[in-house]
Formats: sequence, structure tokens, C-alpha cells
Amino acid sequence: MIYQVDIEPDGKYWNISVPQINRVTQARTLGEVESMAKDLISIMTEERDPQIEVQMHLPSLVEEALRLKVEAKEAERRARKSMAGAVHLLHDEGVPYREIGQILGISHQRAQQLASA
Repeated sequence: MIYQVDIEPDGKYWNISVPQINRVTQARTLGEVESMAKDLISIMTEERDPQIEVQMHLPSLVEEALRLKVEAKEAERRARKSMAGAVHLLHDEGVPYREIGQILGISHQRAQQLASA
């Protein structure tokens, strides 16, 4: 059996809830969550090494910040790919790397790197 473990921050501690056994506990750090949850389950069920799946519940502002961070990384990846395409296009048209750098707001060395990527 895999036990669902729900955690959420509560000041200096993490509240840990295990719905299948209807019990809660706390951990001081994220690093302690797994061992505290497993200890709680073991005490209540006598199961030696319970399998757990941890679900972190965070305030909506934190969730939004994490979502935006992931979106920003993806946008950065797409921008790098697009920038390389732009360098190739301009260079194929005969535009020197120095001018490509000026056009795209990058150094001519970076333009050359993108062209060889």
C-alpha cells in the first residue's frame, strides 16, 4: 500500500497528514518529513517500511511563483532557439556577425556561438 502524505508549512514546522490512517504529526524541516511520516505510519500500522507519496500544499502565491518560474525557463529556451534561427537567417543573407550582434542586442561573439550551435 502507498500512503498519501499531505504536507503544508506552518510557521517553523511542516504539518504532516496521513489520511489513510487519520493521523497527523509535524517535522521541523522538509528533510525530516519523510522519516516522520514513515515513523507515524509504522507506529500506527506496524508496517515496517511503508511506501509514501508526498503531496506538498503551498499558499497560492507560492504556487504561482513556481508556475511562473517554469514558464520563464520554457520561454527562455524558446528565445534561445529563436535567436539562433535569427542569427542563421541574417548570416545566410550575408550580414556580418558584428552587425547581427547589434541588431539582436548581443555580442558578435555570442552571434558566432549561436551560428555554430
